[in-house]
Amino acid sequence: MAKKVIRLTEADLEKLVLQVIHEQEVQEQLKVKWSRPYTITKTKTKAKKTLEQGKVTPELPEEQWEEYVNGPEANKMVSLMTKGTQRRWEEIKENQIDLAVATIESFNESYPENKWNTVSILKDGEKTETIEKEPKQYPTVPMIFPNNSSPNSDFFVDNYYETTPYFKEQFKADVIDPIKAQLEQIKNIEGKPKMYLKELNIATSASRIPNTESPDGKTYTFEQLSKLRNESALNYIKSQLDALGVLIDSNTVITQNYKGQNGDGTSGPEWKAGSDKSKYERYKYLNVDIVVILNVPPIPGEDDGDEEIIKTPLYRVRFKRVRKGIKFRIPLFSWTKQRKRKSKGTSTNELCAAFD
Repeated sequence: MAKKVIRLTEADLEKLVLQVIHEQEVQEQLKVKWSRPYTITKTKTKAKKTLEQGKVTPELPEEQWEEYVNGPEANKMVSLMTKGTQRRWEEIKENQIDLAVATIESFNESYPENKWNTVSILKDGEKTETIEKEPKQYPTVPMIFPNNSSPNSDFFVDNYYETTPYFKEQFKADVIDPIKAQLEQIKNIEGKPKMYLKELNIATSASRIPNTESPDGKTYTFEQLSKLRNESALNYIKSQLDALGVLIDSNTVITQNYKGQNGDGTSGPEWKAGSDKSKYERYKYLNVDIVVILNVPPIPGEDDGDEEIIKTPLYRVRFKRVRKGIKFRIPLFSWTKQRKRKSKGTSTNELCAAFD
């Protein structure tokens, strides 16, 4: 069998050597960039497309996003993911649905031409950010007076507004003693009160039994007597709380209602001469609502500064087509997974400027 003889001119040989040198340089460049050589059989490359967090505007209307990311439009792209990638995809749908919509739109738009056969989502480092902490909230304690006796008890001198020893005895048991016990458990915080009076509401009413002369020689109208009793109770309660160290200031909400159910300082039916007075006594009442806020120190580590540093993972989504002699890697999206911050307080906790 005759051997093939290829005749090369000096010019052909020089051209061949230059071509070999060029190919070697290309291979070396690929090794540096990709850590392994790739044979690129096409000279035309795709431009990289990047969508940054906060700058994404999907074409689809927002009211259709939820259905879109979970609907058939996403099926082809999801089918090209591994199980691990699908788990990350669920995180993206939950935390950055706008980016999830944009990803599907981009995939479906580019798939007919590129025929992607692999979709991957990789963690691409971490982003550290400092965020301001939510304002601290403090526990509130609601109290009522009277708690262990009837609202129509003899808290005031008959036909008068002076409080009785029974009023003071019951107030001590229902309010003062529990507050004292609570204050003993709160550590001293230099320059700050242990307790703050958030709300104080006092409601009083007289019955329709006619008033007679009072100890001061006056005969008060129903409304006058109910109002004077209301103010007497208010002054006594404020003085007792102040003596305990409970802060009361201009932000404390104090409400007084002395009109009664009938609007004239009384409640209940009209008085009928000769009627049993005991049946009217229940319409004479004193009701007090108190809400205090406790300056309870935070749990260690819960409030160690005004700011909090958190780290959130970065993700990168890649559409990739792999076939003999060609491989394109096109990074599409990179964003942070948003951390849903949950409030540490409950419905019984509130802000309190007096403690800050």
